[in-house]
Amino acid sequence: MTKTGKANLVGKAVLVLAGALLAALLCSCSAAQQPDSKTATDALDAQTVRDAPLAQPEHPDAQYVLVIGDDSWGAYTPGRADLMMLMRLDFERNQISLVTVPRDTKYVAPDGGVSKLNQVYCDQGPEAQCAAVSSVAGVDVTQYVVIGFEGLQGIVEHFGGLNVNLPYALDYSFYTKDYPNEQFAEGEQTLTPWRAMALSRTRTSYGDYNLEQDMMRQVVDRQMMVNLIQLAFADPSQTKTLLGALQGFVTTNVTLETQSLWADELVDGSQITVHATSGPYTGGIDEETQLWLVTPDPENWKALMTAVDAGQDPAQATAAYAAASESPRAPVSTSATIALN
Repeated sequence: MTKTGKANLVGKAVLVLAGALLAALLCSCSAAQQPDSKTATDALDAQTVRDAPLAQPEHPDAQYVLVIGDDSWGAYTPGRADLMMLMRLDFERNQISLVTVPRDTKYVAPDGGVSKLNQVYCDQGPEAQCAAVSSVAGVDVTQYVVIGFEGLQGIVEHFGGLNVNLPYALDYSFYTKDYPNEQFAEGEQTLTPWRAMALSRTRTSYGDYNLEQDMMRQVVDRQMMVNLIQLAFADPSQTKTLLGALQGFVTTNVTLETQSLWADELVDGSQITVHATSGPYTGGIDEETQLWLVTPDPENWKALMTAVDAGQDPAQATAAYAAASESPRAPVSTSATIALN
């Protein structure tokens, strides 16, 4: 609900209260000709109305949106969902939760076919990808935002670059071999749009540090997403204007009007808390398909999403499968606070 909507609700409550008080006054005036017991009752009723608290407007329900990173590139199209991130918007708590859904998760289609989860987007589109993610994560998601490589670069360019703090030095080799490698130093740096796009795909270099490659890519991608959210809310008064400017870089089934309403709700406080984490990501070679697949893990998914739905920090739930493999420099679960001016 927007601030205007809240003001309207409060205004209506005030009018109702004023009307009740006026009615009580009229009753008390006419009660001069009534028995004393009636006058006392009216006075008590009037006092009750005066003491009654104003009804507080309710926040809208929390919303799930699936952020899909489309990996279409040149002749490599249609693309797959190279990145899938469940974004939960909690308006009551002024909170955003980001949960990566590993792209290599084993997915068994209704017809019994087995594939990587991200293949659904390539074969059937974003609506089907939402349904597939719902079945894996155990939460209902029908809303989506799709961002391609060009769209990501456009968004970063709009902000004049993107700051990151990399836990490791990296060397990214384009799998298409049509561009030279990109090297990234460890530490704080500002990425150009091109380098932001390249970093979003970088994973094999993490093997040099004996880390699970895609798990670490997800950690850095979430850091990039949190930093973009911080930029989007840097000036809350301009957030709706910014949303309009960024529409051309994404494909979504969420209307701009709805996005603006959500933004208004999220900034109705002094800060926004952002929790970021990943669903279960361990796996191996699947005997049936000979693909490297993340092993289905409904028990840990349930524990994770129960915590997320309750508005809790998901770190404890994530530790059940991440503690043994996460990087000491870059934990799987993080929390950030965005102060609102």
